[in-house]
Order: sequence, then C-alpha cells, then structure tokens
Amino acid sequence: MPNSPASSLRARSTRWFLLFALCGSPLACTDSDETAATPATGTVALHLDHTLLGSPMALDTAAVLDSEIEVTFTMLRYWLSNLALVAEDGRVFEVPEAYYLVEITDKNIRTKIDLSAVPIGTYTGLHYAVGIDPAHNESLDTFVGELEAGLGMDWTWKSGFIFFKAEGTFATGEASDKYAMHLGHNELFELRTFALSEPLVVLEGEPAELRLSVITEQLFTGLDFSERKSFIGGPPESPAAAVFPNALMMFP
Repeated sequence: MPNSPASSLRARSTRWFLLFALCGSPLACTDSDETAATPATGTVALHLDHTLLGSPMALDTAAVLDSEIEVTFTMLRYWLSNLALVAEDGRVFEVPEAYYLVEITDKNIRTKIDLSAVPIGTYTGLHYAVGIDPAHNESLDTFVGELEAGLGMDWTWKSGFIFFKAEGTFATGEASDKYAMHLGHNELFELRTFALSEPLVVLEGEPAELRLSVITEQLFTGLDFSERKSFIGGPPESPAAAVFPNALMMFP
C-alpha cells in the first residue's frame, strides 16, 4: 500500500533530525570541516651585506690584499637558490621557487631578498646554495623563480647558468689588468647549511630581518694573477672549478 503524504513528511523530518543531530548544525557538515586551518605566517627580509676588508664593498673602490695585490670590483653577480629555514624544533620551511639573482653592478644593486608566507616560529639555521641545481640548470622547461635566459647569467655557447660572476681590476707593482671570473657547472653545485648567530623569530604581522655577511676578499685567496686572469666555465679539474671554492668562502 503506498505511503500517505503524512507518513512521507514524517520520514523526511526524521532524516533531517538525524542529520542535524550528527552534524550539530546544518553548517557543520560542509567541506570546510575537512580543510585544515591556514597556518599563521610572517615575512623575512634577507639582507646580504658585502664587505671588502671590513668596509662595505663598492664598485671601483680599490683594496690592497695581504698578498699586496690591489683589487677592485666592477661587477658582482650570483644566483642564490634553494633557500630553506630550519626551525629550532627541526622543522624545515623550504622557500617556494627560491632562485634569486643578487647583483652589484653599475646598472643595478640588488642585495635584499623578501621572503613571504614564512610560518611563524623560531628559526636557527639556513640551507642555501650559490648557483643552480642540475634539475633546473639545463632546461628551459624548468625555469622557476627569477630564472631566465638573456640576463647575462647564462652561457652563450651551451645550456646552463653562470652560477657566479665577478669582474674587476688588479694591480701588482707596476703591472695592472682586468680579471674575470664566470663560474658554473653542475659538478660545482653544493647545498650548504649554517647555524644562525642569533635565532630568527618570525611573527605574524611583524617583518623579521636576517643579515648575512659576504666577505668578498675571500674570492682572491691564493690567486696569482700573473699566471691567469680569466676563469671561465667550471668543468672538473678546470681552473674555473679550482677557484669556485673561493667564491663559496665568501659566504657563511
């Protein structure tokens, strides 16, 4: 025998009552219940403080090294990549698409990197690399962050990026000339980690600052420009590969 309209209404009412009882309210059984709350985040300004013999590095400003070689910079450019902040509890925040071009040239000075959406917390370490990891170094299909061809930081005769570029002048006694260091190769890529001298506290709504010292005279450690003044490339066992550790010594 078919159900009467009254019995159908009672059945529907019963179903709605059970649904309300299970959910607590009509709004409780929504997709938003399955979505975790967005974590609170803050921002970090990363400053790279370049010095030359204890003074702020400036283009075309001469400094006499312990080796009695007088040097200047007319250009300094490098890729800073794979940034990740290490929290005091061991958690690691990997900065998305972290490929940044740092440069001091006569056309542009860029020594500050703004990091956004950093989870709030206390950080005690930093992962980073000078250069580009092999996965992003040789394919136009993997350009992320600030990676781009045609910026003067990629090789003209092959695929891949110049990790580090420095140019300037040197003088030894009465002789003087220009030097050039254009360094980069997959074999040179190295992830580095260092402990912060002071904890970095990231709070919501309060910009934090992190300063790293870049000691540029380390670039010239052990170099004798009378033997070679141009270091280009970076394949293993090449002069360019041999000088790349000097570039890394500039950083913490």
